[in-house]
Amino acid sequence: MSSVAPSVGADASGWTRPRTSAVSAPWRADGGWLVGMALALVVICGLPYLLSALFGPSDLARIGTFWFPRDFSQYQAAMREGAHQSSWLIYDHFSAEPHRAALMYPLYVAAGKLAAGLGISDLAIFAGLEWLGRFAVLGALYAFAATFLPGRRERRLAVLLALGTLGLDAWLVPLRLGLEALGATALTAQLPDAVNPYLEVNSFGVLLSAPHLMLGLALTLSCAPLYLRAIAGHRAALAALGVAIVVLSLVHSFNTPVLISVLVLHALKTGRRAWPAAVAAALAGAPMALYSLVLYQTDPFWSGTYGAQNLMPSPAAWTLPADFGVVLLAAPLAWSVVRGWSTERRWLILLWIGLGIAWMYAPVVYQRRFGFGVQPALAVLAAVGLIELNATLRRSSAHWLWRRAVNYAIALAAMSTSLLVYVSLLVSALTNQPIEAYAWSRAEAEAGLWLGTHSSASDIVLASTPFANSLVGVFDGRVVHGHIVATLHTDAKAALVASFYGPTTSAAERADVLHQSGATMVAFGPRERALGATDLNDQPNLEPVYDRDGVQLFRVR
Repeated sequence: MSSVAPSVGADASGWTRPRTSAVSAPWRADGGWLVGMALALVVICGLPYLLSALFGPSDLARIGTFWFPRDFSQYQAAMREGAHQSSWLIYDHFSAEPHRAALMYPLYVAAGKLAAGLGISDLAIFAGLEWLGRFAVLGALYAFAATFLPGRRERRLAVLLALGTLGLDAWLVPLRLGLEALGATALTAQLPDAVNPYLEVNSFGVLLSAPHLMLGLALTLSCAPLYLRAIAGHRAALAALGVAIVVLSLVHSFNTPVLISVLVLHALKTGRRAWPAAVAAALAGAPMALYSLVLYQTDPFWSGTYGAQNLMPSPAAWTLPADFGVVLLAAPLAWSVVRGWSTERRWLILLWIGLGIAWMYAPVVYQRRFGFGVQPALAVLAAVGLIELNATLRRSSAHWLWRRAVNYAIALAAMSTSLLVYVSLLVSALTNQPIEAYAWSRAEAEAGLWLGTHSSASDIVLASTPFANSLVGVFDGRVVHGHIVATLHTDAKAALVASFYGPTTSAAERADVLHQSGATMVAFGPRERALGATDLNDQPNLEPVYDRDGVQLFRVR
């Protein structure tokens, strides 16, 4: 993606039009550094997977991602459907109710079709998409930073801040302990009690998350340089902007309205020459936005799952400095430089951040989703602000020890939470604690593979929620309760599962649960035993069909 470099010439409208050499200069200057960053990504992102494969728990099986691993089964189910049908519409396998198919996760549907066409594993395609997404994020972050920052130090620092920071939540632990010791319990209750892992306030976790999130962030960020080049008269950039937003609306539809609102308001501020780009962006994002609005607001099934149950509240406004961390605290320090930027660049980044944060508090249940892409923009300003702070300390004749102490303190604050979380991920790859990185045991995985070849799309499996969650990705049927969002009436279904596997539930009560749930098969393994039940062999309406390594499957008579 080309960036808009400092002005080297102006057209009749006053907008500076860069020469080709100026546009490509940042890439040439930072080519070696970007290669080094790509290699670093390979090491940092690949190490958890390598440790898991070589030294992970021998009795556990890991599939999917390390960041929000329980969502992987949704993507795997979409790949499975894509491989087995010609349609691009998929069903929700986490709930047993009849419903119409919908256009969801088209990236993974396409991945499934590609895997089937090539005759390779869908997991191999998924892994390829992961690495494609990581390199796309790195390239888009650099292009985004280069759009606003002509200096090499600022560009590089912005990329490092975006990818390497994860808020200041780690530092709140001693602060909470101190306040509690002082008896300030009311103030303590207002502070976050855990690290905020959500990808709307950090880009570090994106690299270890699902491919559609990586590609969604990369596409979002790439729209900034494309838009600025489009309003400068580059027709190819205008077409590319439209294509990028169409793909973004399919890959990560939540963020499309936010991006379009930024570009439209910027175009209104800029004038008529920016209107074609804004109109193209709005038209490109409209079809999927309207489809999603109708689907998740009017369809009885989809509005009850991904509409009403998709609870993603934003953090309280007063906790944003801790959640965003150094990038938010240092961003205001850049104002003395930013006010000297061209009007187009200054307004674009201010709208990008301001509207992104405002959208985070929209009155919808999934409001946090709208903040996706704000953190990299804050990182751009923070890079400028921190370099300005360093220059100010030098001009003030501050002692070198004082300057170094300030720099080290900022670096420690910026990196501490990321290092803490990353080390936790590495430990979890080895032990499955403190983060549950392994979806199920090897015995459960083998039972799932057996189920995939000994069941049909009409089967409904009753199992504990964690086991059912993983099963969804490996067989064609559905489960009673497998996901807090994707299962309709999730609380009632969770109660049914708990009731069936309860320690005091009678055979008659279990038969009633089977009737209510519509289950045709029942799973009984270590997670089900943990709910209290000890044996299902005496249940009169269950016929055992699988029994291996502590995992049983029954068919309902």
